[in-house]
Amino acid sequence: GFLFGLYGFVAASLGGFKSQTGAVIGGFLVGVGRAMIIGIDWGPFNSDYKDVWPMALLIVILLLRSGRLAEEERLG
Repeated sequence: GFLFGLYGFVAASLGGFKSQTGAVIGGFLVGVGRAMIIGIDWGPFNSDYKDVWPMALLIVILLLRSGRLAEEERLG
């Protein structure tokens, strides 16, 4: 269940915590990205890393949107 929770958190942080539609779109993007990583299976993008890329995406999201996410939390 941990990985599904991780995927859900990444999807919510990608789409926005207050927007249900955005979270669904974020989940769709996470799912499509995971399927593409599994399907590529070339060089460094092989299916062994299918569970690593959501964590990398989460790190990028938190680096780029950390101020906005903190502001949403303060206002909410």
